Amino acid sequence: MSEDKQQFFERLGYHPHPGQALFHDSPARFRILACGRRWGKSQAAAAEALYAAQTPGQRIWVVAPTYQLTKRIWREVYGNVLRRLKDQAAAISRSELCIEWKNGSLLHCRSADNPLLLVGEGIHLLILEEAARVAEIAYIESLRPTLTDTLGRLVALSTPRGRNWFHRLFLKGRSGDPDWISWQSPTADNPHIAPSELVAARSELPDRSFRQEYGAEFVSDEGSVFPEADACIGGELLERPRPGFTYWLGADWGKAVDYTALVVLEAETGQVVAFDRLKGLPWHLQIERTVALACRFGTRRLVCDRTGLGDVLLETLQRAARQLPFPCRVEGFRFDTVSKQELLDHLAVLIEGRSIAYPPLPPLLEELRAFEYTRTPSGHLGMSAPPGQHDDCVIALALACWNLRTREPALEWLSAGRRESLEE
Repeated sequence: MSEDKQQFFERLGYHPHPGQALFHDSPARFRILACGRRWGKSQAAAAEALYAAQTPGQRIWVVAPTYQLTKRIWREVYGNVLRRLKDQAAAISRSELCIEWKNGSLLHCRSADNPLLLVGEGIHLLILEEAARVAEIAYIESLRPTLTDTLGRLVALSTPRGRNWFHRLFLKGRSGDPDWISWQSPTADNPHIAPSELVAARSELPDRSFRQEYGAEFVSDEGSVFPEADACIGGELLERPRPGFTYWLGADWGKAVDYTALVVLEAETGQVVAFDRLKGLPWHLQIERTVALACRFGTRRLVCDRTGLGDVLLETLQRAARQLPFPCRVEGFRFDTVSKQELLDHLAVLIEGRSIAYPPLPPLLEELRAFEYTRTPSGHLGMSAPPGQHDDCVIALALACWNLRTREPALEWLSAGRRESLEE
């Protein structure tokens, strides 16, 4: 790194770790950095943008995929200016997220939410924060052309997101073209991250998610969500509960096309001990079957789908639970894109760690083996059963296992975000 750049960073109070220093030191026109979460992307991006603004007449854009992320990088830029560089700023617009410098340079933080608003004059330095989440069309049609007449430079920093267009940029940086360079730097390269945090994240996330989010790996969008499903086959169904053990029940509703699936889990051992699958029964009979199964095992917690008609079934179950001769907490889980992924991620972690077991139930095993990763048109990674196949057994198992986040058989339910405690 040049002495001038080092001195500027010292003025900012910024002391780049070795991975950041390697990035700042490169003279390549196109710099592509794939790094893990909490690596220090925003800090490095802000420092690079502020250094570029020291050259007179530069137009610098820092672009993030959403306005919320744009505000995050703006806070990093703006904070540095207020603390160290206020004497160099001619004008600061907090509403436009823009700084005009006395030397004629302009630094603008922009959002890629609307690509049409990114069409503009030539840019000398374009920094893409979380580039993998920026729409490819925004880069191709709006952002890349801004570098053409100025022979501007590109910095693209991101945690990978499958093998999308950012992955192609990364590969170009490995092609030997002298104008391009790319690095791959996991979260562990940041010396300020405690190793215990990485150990905890590895234990809480599916292997695929950890490798992508913390290992900075470009993981394929394809593949099984539960590749270790067969390793958890074991145990047998029970006719009655074992004395001294606690039981939880997960219920996923269906009627005409889909099945209703019921799974009972022994909380202390993670063993599936009861299973039922229904189709075509009226709702009141499904409720009766569910209550009967809960009563048979003295179920202390029952978690069911409350999406759509699930709200009505949830309230009916809650009323029925008050008549049981034992305390049974009935909870609803509302599905959306994010909550479903959280639920299935949790199940994937349990299966990878062999923390649960289930008898060789054909419908359950068929669904677990078929569940796959998918990429939505908007670019989000999802998990689902293949078209035409069912997911009721997997969802019921995941709901039964949801409270294994604590493995505590206490009756209190800790509400968080989309998961709500609904008992009156």
